[in-house]
Amino acid sequence: MPGLEVPVNSLLVTLGLSLILAVINFGSPTALNAILSVSNAALLLSYIISVGALRLRRLRGQPLLPCRWSLGKYGGLINDVTLVFLVVTFFFSFWPSYVLTGDPTAVADFNWAVVVLVLVAILAFGYYFAGGRHKYVPPVALVKVE
Repeated sequence: MPGLEVPVNSLLVTLGLSLILAVINFGSPTALNAILSVSNAALLLSYIISVGALRLRRLRGQPLLPCRWSLGKYGGLINDVTLVFLVVTFFFSFWPSYVLTGDPTAVADFNWAVVVLVLVAILAFGYYFAGGRHKYVPPVALVKVE
């Protein structure tokens, strides 16, 4: 709504998705665990990409974007420690919560996050190469100049 200066559509979609996720737990805890595991892994992957891109700029000696504050001379070290932590956490986010035995219920206890994340990545790259790269509008093009 224009008068509120709040993205009402985004808020309603977020509310709807949260309600759907809450209801999934009633039907299948395995499905909910898979969704939550994938969201955790995707969040970690987005942090790895962001910090990795920043660290790559530092290694190449390229100037960083202007900002209000800086990590100073320890920025590279902090980025390295952050990347190590994120990669280790990302790796272990795909492991099951406990050791799976050969029982028939092991499929329900399997951590399906790696399967779903790889499937989503394949679909995303497929869409990108099939024509999505020509439809992309960068966020900078949408900023209002006042």
